[in-house]
Amino acid sequence: MSQYFTTLYNSNIEGENLMSRKVVGYTVELKKLGPPHVSLNNIGVVLFRRGKFDLAAEAFRKAIKLHPGCATLFYNLGMVLTKLGRHRAAEIALKRAGELDPNFKISI
Repeated sequence: MSQYFTTLYNSNIEGENLMSRKVVGYTVELKKLGPPHVSLNNIGVVLFRRGKFDLAAEAFRKAIKLHPGCATLFYNLGMVLTKLGRHRAAEIALKRAGELDPNFKISI
């Protein structure tokens, strides 16, 4: 686990703009360690667990643009949209996850 990831996870950052920049920095740093969509998924999971649901949704959407065939990304987006009260959008994302892979693994 990189130091930047640990800082993002453990820090008490205030302000959505600062967090957004941190998310971008984390993605750039991890590009060398694995596919960018995996890095964005990891960011989304951390943000989800920190209660930053809008930013988590943004991370999952960016990951989906890079890898639209990944059921886990759609599942994670569906879960965060549920937390945001966007139930119709969540239903669409979860349905897409099931279409892509009926047996996908849950990451959140």
